[in-house]
Amino acid sequence: FQILEASGHMYTMRIIPRLIGCHPSNRDGYGINVQDCHSLASDVLSIGFDHGEVKAVCCEVASDDSSVQDFNLQMVKNSQGKLAPVDCALKYATLWGGHTNQALRLIAYNMPSSDTRMTVGGRLSVEKLADVDKIYADAVMLGVHWRVISVEACKAFPQLASLVQSAGNCAGQL
Repeated sequence: FQILEASGHMYTMRIIPRLIGCHPSNRDGYGINVQDCHSLASDVLSIGFDHGEVKAVCCEVASDDSSVQDFNLQMVKNSQGKLAPVDCALKYATLWGGHTNQALRLIAYNMPSSDTRMTVGGRLSVEKLADVDKIYADAVMLGVHWRVISVEACKAFPQLASLVQSAGNCAGQL
């Protein structure tokens, strides 16, 4: 990461959740586990949202690359209505923090949930969430800070995305 930052190929930016999808290399190609996203959304509410605990790394998506968009559309289709829709062109793809981003998307898109602490009529509600945890609701609406790898770096080093996501998964297991 230090080399990427020093060469201008990694920067930090706050990104709204709807612009970020899951990279096809994430979790070694498995992508997002729907149940983990719903559990994570509830777990975060139980302990309180803390921006400092979010470890988020993504990469820019090339405008001529449909693989990220296609991968995410298929994940949503396979989720049987349990993942938030992809309703715009994805600009970034997660390598670390994909489940956190999807949990934020669940709330932003008022997806069905059984967690009554943040639902209205069985659907997640950012307004109700704000009554309980304003910082969490803010993250839903405005996003979190991501370390972003440039599309040029990913094109120059095709295995970079896989390497970064593997390192994140390994560190998360230790």
